[in-house]
Amino acid sequence: MHVAAAVGTPCVSLFGRNQTGLSAVRWRPLGAGHAVIQKDAGCAVCLAHRCPIGFECLEAITVDEVYEKVKEVLMTNVKAQMTNE
Repeated sequence: MHVAAAVGTPCVSLFGRNQTGLSAVRWRPLGAGHAVIQKDAGCAVCLAHRCPIGFECLEAITVDEVYEKVKEVLMTNVKAQMTNE
């Protein structure tokens, strides 16, 4: 994600719990043309790689939601390119 964003490739990034140090606030791709999908399962402490509740935050992100966000990002970037030409 970070390398793609650094070279200008639009990214849709998926994040779980919004906890300081683990959230999109810190790790999202920087710059324009990217999108973040983030869910919060309401757990008290995120253990990242060892989740006692089965990664409910990530499981809550649906394929349809990702697909729609990808379409949105692509259309936004296509329109921006057409405007700049």
